[in-house]
Order: sequence, then structure tokens, then C-alpha cells
Amino acid sequence: MRPGFYFCICPDPEIIKDFIESEIKKLKGSWEKKVVWADDENLHKNFFGLFNASSIIGKKTALILRKANTLSKDFFDKLSKFLNRFHDDLFPFLCIESEWIRGKPPIPKHISSQKYYLVAEKKGWIFTHPGVSSEFLNKYLRDWANKHNIIIEQDIFYLLKEILPKDLAGIKNELKKLELSSKDKKITQKDLKVIWPSLDFNVFDLISSIEGLKPPKLIWEAILKNKFDTYDDVIPMLHLILREGRILWQLVHGEDVYLPYKTKQEKMMLAKRVGKKNIIEIFNIVCDADLKLKTTNLTPGEIFQMAVSNLQKIFLKNG
Repeated sequence: MRPGFYFCICPDPEIIKDFIESEIKKLKGSWEKKVVWADDENLHKNFFGLFNASSIIGKKTALILRKANTLSKDFFDKLSKFLNRFHDDLFPFLCIESEWIRGKPPIPKHISSQKYYLVAEKKGWIFTHPGVSSEFLNKYLRDWANKHNIIIEQDIFYLLKEILPKDLAGIKNELKKLELSSKDKKITQKDLKVIWPSLDFNVFDLISSIEGLKPPKLIWEAILKNKFDTYDDVIPMLHLILREGRILWQLVHGEDVYLPYKTKQEKMMLAKRVGKKNIIEIFNIVCDADLKLKTTNLTPGEIFQMAVSNLQKIFLKNG
């Protein structure tokens, strides 16, 4: 027997959509999806009206309420009388899509205290997912590659992770482009240009250039060739620098990091040389650049140049 209803708690609507699709596929018969938004002017008619609809014609409906977390206590109090019994022809999905705080979903008390919510907890009628995390993306990319028989080398895998959007719908769109552009079933850095159009340089060499592991002039040659003039060019590079900072942080704390042996040795020496205080400053520089991109009138190129200059001061003065 199917659940009476579901609470879907996740900040990423596409992940919720995939879950609902998977649940509908398990059902017998033909089910029609009906999506109602919390800000619908006719919410009560379009949502509660379906609970009173006749099932004489055998129509079955998966009723999806988007952004339910924005609705008032009155709505959820009224919902009690509709969820107090099982509806053969109606399967409600209540979507709570607010951002999680410290790894936990902020469930409003006027929802979590309802008897039907407690029943859902007891019966396992709650789907929770934190959204597109690093672990989620690792698995999603590997499953996608296996499904399409596509080979992704380790360095390209990490680069792909960093340049993809951070929402599942965006990820799907970009992977579709990549699937169509990859001719020999092996993803190369050249193939990634469908996601990052200006990617005609070795980004790992540029990161090493910022760190002083390769000639510092390499990154400035790329900047002078106008390779980082747009928001879409700068953001992926900042993500890669942030990833580099995380790697250095893990290494300086003695954590295991999966890298090729030679690269790991280089990064370990770099992490010890730079030190914890300066690694924290790397995070600050990247976060400051990200904030400036969103809140100032400076061009992306100017912001990136300032970030690179500040980063090289950290790495080169400790060289």
C-alpha cells in the first residue's frame, strides 16, 4: 500500500521532482500530476478542492504543493481534516523547499507540531535531502558516466564538478550538452568548453601559477588575453581556487586527500609552507571576490585581478 501523503524536504526543487517521479512510477494505474504553488491566488480552491473531487471517472491525481513552507498556520490547521484519512485517488506531496541551516532543514513549528506530520515521521512518509552536496554530485556524475558509457579522467572529473551549476536542473542541462558534444565517449578539457566557453587554457597550470608552483606570469598572461572578463569566466575559477584551499586545509591538518602521489607531495609541502592562518585568508579572498561580483560596480575582470594579486602575495611571500 502506498503512503497516504509525503512531505518532501529539500532546498533543490529538481531533486524533489525526481523523487516524486520515482514514487509515481511505483503506482498502479494512470496518475496525472497537478502542481499548485503556495502563492496561487486560488490556492484553497485548486488545492483543497481536489480532496473533494469525485473519483467516479477513475481519475487519479498526484497533487504537488510547491513552497509549502511559506504558508501560514491556518493553512496547515485546515489541512488536518483532509489528511486524517486515506484518499485512493489522490496522493499529496507537500514540498518544503527552504535552505537548510547547519545541515538541518528549518521546519516551521506550525508544521512539525501537526499530528499528521508526526504520523508521517512515524510511518516514513518524509523525504529529506540536503541538496547538491559534493557527495551527491560525485555519485550523480559517476552514475551519469556509467549510464552513457563515458570515461572521465580524475582531473577532468574534479574540474567538471567545480564548473557545473550548483542546482540539479542546471547540472542536467549542462550534462546534456556535454553528452551531445562528446564524440569519443571520453571527456577531455576541450569538451568542457560547452560549459565554460573560454576554457582554452590548462586551469591546473593557472592554479599552480597562482601558488608559485609554476611561473607566476602564466596566470597574468591569461588575464591579459581577456580570459577572465565575464562573470561566467570568473566564477568557475573562484570555485577551483576554493577547492584548492580546501585541499590545503585538509593536508595541513593531516587529513587524507585523494591526489596523484607527486601532486599530493607538492600540495603537502605548499600547505605546510603557507600555514593555517594564510589558508584561512585564501578563503576570505575568494569569498570577498564572490561578494564583490554580486554587490559592486567593478567589472569581473577587475575583481579577479585583485583576487589573484592578493592570493599571489600569500603564496609568493611564503615561497
